[in-house]
Amino acid sequence: MPSLSNLCGMALLLLVHFAECSSYEQNEAGIHRNSSVNKQRESSQKAFDIAVHGILLWASMGFLMPIGILTIRMSSTKECHPSTRKILFYVHAVVQVLSVLLVTAGAVLSIRKFENAFDNSHQRIGLALYIAIYLQVLTGFRRPKRYNRMLGRNPECLHRESWVGPDGKVYHSHDGLAPHSHEPIYSPGYFSRRAPPLANRDFSERAFTVGIGGPVGTGKTALMLALCESLRDEYSLAAVTNDIFTKEDGEFLIKHGALPEERIRAVETGGCPHAAIREDISINLGPLEELSNLHKADILLCESGGDNLAANFSRELADYIIYIIDVSAGDKIPRKGGPGITQADLLVINKTDIAAAVGADLSVMERDALRMRDGGPFVFAQVKHGVGVKQIVDHVLHAWERATAKKRH
Repeated sequence: MPSLSNLCGMALLLLVHFAECSSYEQNEAGIHRNSSVNKQRESSQKAFDIAVHGILLWASMGFLMPIGILTIRMSSTKECHPSTRKILFYVHAVVQVLSVLLVTAGAVLSIRKFENAFDNSHQRIGLALYIAIYLQVLTGFRRPKRYNRMLGRNPECLHRESWVGPDGKVYHSHDGLAPHSHEPIYSPGYFSRRAPPLANRDFSERAFTVGIGGPVGTGKTALMLALCESLRDEYSLAAVTNDIFTKEDGEFLIKHGALPEERIRAVETGGCPHAAIREDISINLGPLEELSNLHKADILLCESGGDNLAANFSRELADYIIYIIDVSAGDKIPRKGGPGITQADLLVINKTDIAAAVGADLSVMERDALRMRDGGPFVFAQVKHGVGVKQIVDHVLHAWERATAKKRH
């Protein structure tokens, strides 16, 4: 019979052996669980990386790139308005840049996270998409000028200052974005045949707009100042001035307190100030609409850059047109004609106080103004001294009342 001590010793040995086996089995199970958790984590991270990569590639190739192509195609149509064309062009540029940034982020993610052996169709298709995106961007930089096809322009004409479009008009551009032609003028024009104000115009979008044009130095800015001083207490006003390469006239109005500075915008038109008020009015239309909505304007004043007698406002820009000349160039100016003299709603003959000094006969100017304008209204003025300003204001307010169906204050 085994003794009690021997039985206890055998039981202890069995217990120790069982404990060792259990510990080993627990370690094996723990290692297996840790390995499984790590694999799950790696699998989840890989799935997340794949999803992010797919989103980046889709957003670039499937969303932004088509928008960029669509906008540049829309901007290249003949029917596209110049202001819309510029907006579409900048939208195109922004989405193209975003597209390249997203696809580059996707490429970096792919290089860092994935095995790129290109040994399956999925990876080969992905590589082809990357190449297509970058090629599309490169062709955008290397393509001919974006208006060539629209205007029928040949590549060899790229560096010329002007070109003939398929409609027979001569086009040129100052900023590379908005080519324009100049309307041919075959006669001095007739007051009775002038373009009427636009019917049923929505003045909530842009307030009643007075265009003030005329040659350099005739007193356009002085008239702007006089009108502001006469109307600002009773009406909400805002003003846009045009200069070729400076903001001189806008600064003049601010300096003399014509209106608060935030109600004045100065526009630099470049070498064709007449185009900015007739053929391509977008450079003025934008600031006018902004000021109108921002300040709930009753009347907007738009001064053109100084130009020759052929300049006049488009009816899409000005509801009432004032053309101002002066006597310093002689009494022959009214009979020279031109759209501004003959077709403006009001002709102002300024600086009558120096007529004798320059040998100008005011009676001759009156006769010729009536003849060239078919009896249309004109005012002799000395704007700097306030002479004739009240008459000009009355003409403006009468036109404002008729157009807006409002009563003057």
